[in-house]
Amino acid sequence: MSFTPINTMTPLRGEVQIVYKKGYGVNLWKSAGTTNGFYPGRKLMHGSKWKTSGKQNGFYKIGKDQWVQGEYAGYRAY
Repeated sequence: MSFTPINTMTPLRGEVQIVYKKGYGVNLWKSAGTTNGFYPGRKLMHGSKWKTSGKQNGFYKIGKDQWVQGEYAGYRAY
């Protein structure tokens, strides 16, 4: 049996679409797996789509130091 360290990013190639309440958004985070690093005022609105390069600790990476919680994002591979 092999284990992947918890802080290792799994590379992905695709996009995520934000799935939340219509007219509302979810926080954008500075790092994966933390609740201390969101960008105040930065929201990703329901239905918006973003390219992703990986997943770590349940968060999708959508840019440099930009992460979104996986529970609010549907992933589609390219």
